[in-house]
This record gives sequence, structure tokens and C-alpha cells, in this order.
Amino acid sequence: MGLIIAMLVLCVTASYGADGSEPADQRSKSAVRFFLDRVPTDMTKVAIPDDARDVVVAKVRLTSGPFWVGGRDQSGRPPPPTKDIYGARLKIVEVYSGSAKQDQEVDVWFLTFPERRPSILVLCGEWGHRDYVVVMYTDVADNEHRLVPFPIDYDEYLNWQKLYLESLTPPLGGCK
Repeated sequence: MGLIIAMLVLCVTASYGADGSEPADQRSKSAVRFFLDRVPTDMTKVAIPDDARDVVVAKVRLTSGPFWVGGRDQSGRPPPPTKDIYGARLKIVEVYSGSAKQDQEVDVWFLTFPERRPSILVLCGEWGHRDYVVVMYTDVADNEHRLVPFPIDYDEYLNWQKLYLESLTPPLGGCK
């Protein structure tokens, strides 16, 4: 399991060059995070769709995931297209705004195609065993809950990547 998680991180982090520079096609896409440390105060740079329903800001705890939903091996054929790259099950600990209930569990989807971009993910170790704040909404197209991405600067992303890779047990065998 740890190897699979490490491979996921490496797949996501491969969007940047080996020297840490952003490839030209990625420069216009900022890195993002979905699981925040505190309630966001500036929502001006956040992309919530105009037709989003039931926007909720809540403190949550991961109960399952994040897990890859971006396509399965089809014996050499390309996988069928999916809308999302990751999914997770969250337990709502506290509701700051919107209509959700404390202790409710909800399945969420995030990092949609074709917007693939470098992302800070909550994967294991201390990151998987604490509370986070998320902003989520119901997508009117399929009635699924989606997490809102928050832009972060490249240095914050590189710092997370370094900390995560240091937490792996050699050789990429899972979290310490």
C-alpha cells in the first residue's frame, strides 16, 4: 500500500521538471491544496463554479483515502475517461458555513481532468490523522460533492514534497 501511495505522489509531482522547475505547459497552472489548516479568509482566488450548489466550509477528518480514481489498467488499452483524479471519504467534525451535519460522512472528488496540476495531498502519517478545513460543493452536472482547490505558491508545494518524501521508508515502502 505504501508503494502505491508513493507512486501516486511521484505521478503527481512528475508534473514538474527533475530540477524542480515548472515545464512551460505547467507555468500557467498553479499548484493547489484541498485540505487546509484553517478557514480561508480570502475566497477571491478560488474557483467555485457559478452553478455550484450547497457550498459548505467545514472542519473534516479523513476516514478513507485519498484514493486514485483516474482510470484503471485495461490490459494495455487506455482507461475510459473519468472526470476526477482523486476521491476520499470525509467525516464532518464542525460546520462553519453551509448545510451539512456534524458527524455526517461524505464522499468527495477532487482534481478534475483536464486540470491536472501539482497538488498537496493528505496521504499518511501525521497528515492523515488530523483535522482539516475544506470547502466543498455539489456539482449540478452529476450531483457529486467536489472539493474546491486553493492555489499555493510553488515553494510551498516543493516544501511539502520534500517533507513527504523524507517521511517514506526506503525504498518508497510507505510512511514511517
